[in-house]
Amino acid sequence: MSNPPDSMVAIITCSSMDPPQFAGSTLTIDSISFTNTSEPFPNGDFENWTTISTGEDPSGWGTYANQFPYYNLPVLVTKTIDANSGSFAVKLISDTGTVPPPFGTGVPGDTLLGTLQLNLINGFSSTKYPFAYKPDSLVGYTKGTVAPDTNNFNFIMVQLSNNGTTIGQAFYFTQNSSNTYSRFATNFSYTSGLIPDSMQFIIFAGNPGDPIPGNVFYVDDLSFIYNPLNINDISEKITFKIYPNPVKDNLNIFTYSNEETFIKIYNIVGEIILEAPMNMDLTTVSASDLSAGLFFYQILNKNGNILDAGKFIKE
Repeated sequence: MSNPPDSMVAIITCSSMDPPQFAGSTLTIDSISFTNTSEPFPNGDFENWTTISTGEDPSGWGTYANQFPYYNLPVLVTKTIDANSGSFAVKLISDTGTVPPPFGTGVPGDTLLGTLQLNLINGFSSTKYPFAYKPDSLVGYTKGTVAPDTNNFNFIMVQLSNNGTTIGQAFYFTQNSSNTYSRFATNFSYTSGLIPDSMQFIIFAGNPGDPIPGNVFYVDDLSFIYNPLNINDISEKITFKIYPNPVKDNLNIFTYSNEETFIKIYNIVGEIILEAPMNMDLTTVSASDLSAGLFFYQILNKNGNILDAGKFIKE
């Protein structure tokens, strides 16, 4: 099928559809569902919005400005009719202003990212949304503007946890500016065969590790995709993403691992020129002191086993 259907008709009957019909048949039905479909999380199409005292948030989601009104944070997340489908989408921006602690320094000129978090309703403790599934990938539609900077991007992150330990996650980040929506799909990476018990889902208009103003991020029609795999068929793997490449100032490494990891960077003659421990999720390595040219990297665990390797170009 080249085009997916846009509607469905379902009929339940306890007799033949064609005459003659006969009296006396009974049919009891319960718990009808589809297999291999996307287990929904609240309001991924951003069609429903809730009015609260300080503004309006997507139902089931929360923004810093509206959920923490006593900080007088700028409103950086809004409803928009510029949607991929349906009536509404969500629009996030990054901007400067006076941002009080703990979100900023309180000095004019702070940059704050538009941030939208699933179930940010009763403080950060509520953002661990109950979730007991293992999706294969995250898909959705985005467009927007990314302010010029080699270390800048718009960003979506989903983390799945079991008993407080992250066991899987998916990242989507883009440095592209576009006036039209495009579909994205990014795989989940799992480090355990356990089933999650909670999920954290965050959307950022910018790089949370190096925020700059000027980003605009439209997001619509988010959903999960499930493949019909047995849990034992899911490989326990670790995903690393190096960005940007070529690099000018800072090299970002997105990762998830339950063990300690380290990065080694080599020049073209095999000399180690940098070795550093890595953080969970995001590690930023300064490349500003590297000379222009080709470099190689290895990511290793504490036993010296190579988990990933590749190359990048320093401009």
